[in-house]
Amino acid sequence: MSRWTKLFEEIVEARAAKKSPRFNDYHTARIAYENYLKNHKDLLVPSGGPTPTARQEAKNSPELEKIEELFKKSIEGADKVNDYSDVATAYQQLGQLYYYQGRLEESKSALLKSLDIFSGLASLDKSHKDAQSDTHYFLGLTLIDMKDFNGAEKELKTSTAIDMATGNKYNVEYYGKLAMARLDERRKMNNNP
Repeated sequence: MSRWTKLFEEIVEARAAKKSPRFNDYHTARIAYENYLKNHKDLLVPSGGPTPTARQEAKNSPELEKIEELFKKSIEGADKVNDYSDVATAYQQLGQLYYYQGRLEESKSALLKSLDIFSGLASLDKSHKDAQSDTHYFLGLTLIDMKDFNGAEKELKTSTAIDMATGNKYNVEYYGKLAMARLDERRKMNNNP
């Protein structure tokens, strides 16, 4: 995505947030969440996953607690007006937040809800396909940590297939390979080829 395209999308999102209280909840949560991640890079260790200390700090963070509530409010608001695309996207973000906090069962549940909704949408544009890919990716990471290695492999391969189909080579070459290496490492550690 070009810098200009991203800037345009951010402007459109900010304008939509001003017009809709429910979308404002999502927008506020997303921006705060992204800022939290920028300031807590120890959560974003792609090859090994978040450190235990970083997860504990995230789990105890009052800031993430507020962000979680905003995501939940945005899900309720989008659901009331039948905007299932926004519901799926907010569940995806919530699942990622739970993953970083080490709340793996809740992460899995939110990510599965997101995928279920995405699969029921009539058509997906590129941004929705990217979100769907991210959802499969984070579900794969969650399943690695839950030691469901076969499920993790399936999710990571699905994420890679979506990224290949949409031309997102960076995700395939960087994140996909790192996640698969992490999966292989964890399988070896658990004697589970």
